[in-house]
Amino acid sequence: MNIPVFVSSLIQVPMAFQMTGTAAPVGIITADATALTSRYLNGVDATHIPVAVHGLEDTQEFVSFILRGERHAMDMTSVEAEVLEAVWRLKSDAPDIRSMVLECTDLPPYAARHG
Repeated sequence: MNIPVFVSSLIQVPMAFQMTGTAAPVGIITADATALTSRYLNGVDATHIPVAVHGLEDTQEFVSFILRGERHAMDMTSVEAEVLEAVWRLKSDAPDIRSMVLECTDLPPYAARHG
């Protein structure tokens, strides 16, 4: 293609950092925090940006349906609760975050949720 194609939400990390005053880390919720290495942050020119990452790799419903593909239907209420718990843990671990990026294409439905 001769046009820019953006396929990773991580590209928003530098923008989120700039928009919130470049003083606080950017929170990242991802499917598996162990898979989100500096290589990916380097790919979006974000290695200089402080980030706090929390993954969903220890959840039940999200892992069973999304990461392992064990079923054909997902309990959206359970996943919503798991995502909200991940957000609260991230905020507890890094209370100074002022922005958050959802680094998994399965997470946008929960972006407007809060607890």
